[in-house]
Amino acid sequence: MSPLPLVSALGCAVRIDADDRADGDIEAIVRAWRDAEATPDDPLPAAHRSVALTRGELRRELAALSQAVTLAAIEARRGELWMLHAGGLADDEGNVVAVVGPSGRGKTTATRALAAHYGYVTDETVGITDDGTVLPYRKPLSIIEDPAGDKAQRSASELGLRPLAARPLRLSAIVLLHRVPGGPEVPVLESCALGDVLPELVEQTSYLADLPAPLHRIAAHVAAIGGVHRVTYSEAETLAAALAPLFRPGDVVATLPVADAKPLTAEVETDLDPATGTTWWRGAHLDAIALGSPTDGAGERLALLQPEPAGGATLHIIDGIGPALWRAADGRSARALAEAVVAAHGAPPRGDAEAVVGAALDALGAADVVVREPSWRTRADAAWTSSDDGFVALSLARGGSPEPVALRDTAAIIWSALTTARGATAESLVRVIAERGDVDGTEIDRDVRAFLRSLAERGLAEPYLP
Repeated sequence: MSPLPLVSALGCAVRIDADDRADGDIEAIVRAWRDAEATPDDPLPAAHRSVALTRGELRRELAALSQAVTLAAIEARRGELWMLHAGGLADDEGNVVAVVGPSGRGKTTATRALAAHYGYVTDETVGITDDGTVLPYRKPLSIIEDPAGDKAQRSASELGLRPLAARPLRLSAIVLLHRVPGGPEVPVLESCALGDVLPELVEQTSYLADLPAPLHRIAAHVAAIGGVHRVTYSEAETLAAALAPLFRPGDVVATLPVADAKPLTAEVETDLDPATGTTWWRGAHLDAIALGSPTDGAGERLALLQPEPAGGATLHIIDGIGPALWRAADGRSARALAEAVVAAHGAPPRGDAEAVVGAALDALGAADVVVREPSWRTRADAAWTSSDDGFVALSLARGGSPEPVALRDTAAIIWSALTTARGATAESLVRVIAERGDVDGTEIDRDVRAFLRSLAERGLAEPYLP
């Protein structure tokens, strides 16, 4: 019986478990994964995972196995790598071009065509470290051989694709694929402003919300490689010559910033609206970057990556007076925010400044870009673990509660939302609990706010200014 390979994927090792399978099945697995097999001298320090071959028709099993190995690898590297859903090709110097495209848009076909000329890195996920190093994942390619059946899994060497040179790999370029059937015979390569392609990059990134400073990370890598390109083409076989100039060394990746969110003390001064008692605050966000003016000269844009209580994140790009409003929203009234906007942009050509700002606040507030109360987060010096029926948390802060706190039922839902989203207002937490428990939010609002205050008293959570 042939030994099963230990797969090298994104810098970690994934073991395939198929101990009781027939020799023919084992040989099929080995044949499909032979180009991704780890060698004894491979440094694979990140993690080890195991996946099992399912039961069923072999081609379907191999397709499911490919997905399982990929999921195991990206789960192991979440929060550590920028993992871009892309094909990867490398020249003999180790310069890597990542070709990005959603599933079903020709990414594997383009990767296969390019890998006849350049080394095959992956057709699935390009894993990029903080310094721009690319970690290969030479998985089998999923090829349509029978339109009515599952895709076949073929190794790169079986398809005649080029191996990688014995050099470290480093990101050289990112290319967004735009295939137009019947389009240009010679591919058209164009540079793209980050703000124009950021939504596409975010959509094609795995576990972006788990990365520190995720938007700054993307921007730093994009700056180091001289920007993102888009290629419009008709046939994948024409791409090799068009992309050849992009295989060149990138610059040093800039150091990422440290988050500057600030805890709010009981003495924080706010600027209450005298009529409504309302203050406006920046909503919880994982990262924010200025994008500058778009190509049409419409003014500054600001990108925000906002957490979701159930996990993941949503990208918002705001423009017009939005960036100035967002920056000034640190506990100010609508009137004070109108003054800040006028100071930044001048008086509006038509209409009253407060009315214009009020409409903008309503629109931004509907997306929680700005909120009417501070957000809450778990404290960095709080330790916690999950238990069978919830969580147990302990404050490590001086002056915090020395006793562990059991968090069950509604308390567990609140803690889970705070730790998953890493920031949420009391109002949004009430919505989460109401949806999960099928209760009226107005009936639990006071209790949720009281519980948050109790977490603060125990040194477990705090209101903060993102």
